[in-house]
Amino acid sequence: MILLETGDPDHNTTEPKGLLTGSGWQWLGQWQNFIGTPIDAHYFITAAHIGGTVGLPLVIDGKAHVTTAAFRDPASDLMIWQVREPFENWAPLNELTNEIGQPFVVFGRGTQRGTEVYLPLIPSKLRGWRWGLADGRLRWGQNEVSQFETSRNEGILDVFYATFDQKGGANECHLSVGDSGGPCFIQTGERWCLAGINYGVDGHFNTSPDGSGFDAALFDRGGLYSGSDGSWIQHPMLPVPRPSGFFATRISVHTAWIRSVLDQPLRLPPQPMIASAADGPYVVMAGAEVNQAQQTITLPTMSAQLFLRLESTQPISIESARIQGTNFVVSYLFLTQ
Repeated sequence: MILLETGDPDHNTTEPKGLLTGSGWQWLGQWQNFIGTPIDAHYFITAAHIGGTVGLPLVIDGKAHVTTAAFRDPASDLMIWQVREPFENWAPLNELTNEIGQPFVVFGRGTQRGTEVYLPLIPSKLRGWRWGLADGRLRWGQNEVSQFETSRNEGILDVFYATFDQKGGANECHLSVGDSGGPCFIQTGERWCLAGINYGVDGHFNTSPDGSGFDAALFDRGGLYSGSDGSWIQHPMLPVPRPSGFFATRISVHTAWIRSVLDQPLRLPPQPMIASAADGPYVVMAGAEVNQAQQTITLPTMSAQLFLRLESTQPISIESARIQGTNFVVSYLFLTQ
């Protein structure tokens, strides 16, 4: 995350206070090297393009919430992940579609602020900063929704756009690589509500029409080039700055899809537990693979005699148990309630 007023890598790395108390920090979890935001007891949301696989955890306050299923919105970059261990708290959703002009607080794990960007022929004209060191630290900043976009070159729909326009005060920020998946929160009454999920930024940029260019947070693109190697287009020099900006997928226009995921019956896969005695104590079996689609659990065979128990939040039946190669495979079936 690139801050306008300072390049201090320690700035805004602790929970916002004062008027920004409760503005989202309390809900953030670490998803790989990015952020996931809980939105219900067994679900969190992030950007689809950052990837991930079932079985990886979202970690909040040192506690791992292991993912058991994933749901991709076909009309956006949103991805909802289901977890086994429930969250104690989660973020309310912004359902109002009047985001334009609204200030927001945004979180991410992007880069530090890098080297300064100047116009080559006018070295006194500072235009912004390149992306710096990718340190993965959690940071926050502020900005304001300036406009909506309903389509992008990648086919992603319904994002809002915020610019690095030098009008947002000391905490004004731009995004960089690593900030994807981070949340944007808008204050509605006394509540801070999840309004967006970080998606992308303007770029690439260059100081000449040749070469591969660079990524940067620019408060004025005038005189610089945008595009890619072999297809650079120069921005005209204008009396007013032409800032670059970033995009976040709007929550408000995707709440129907989000609710369709949250409102479906919760079916968490069984948890394999093992013990050396029938009366326990039982512990989670390492190396077990649960396939929800096929409703099977594959366990590595053990040389010692062990007792297996399947813990489930819903009634299940054991349909079969068999040796398959070097594994022990159990098939299960959820019972209708």
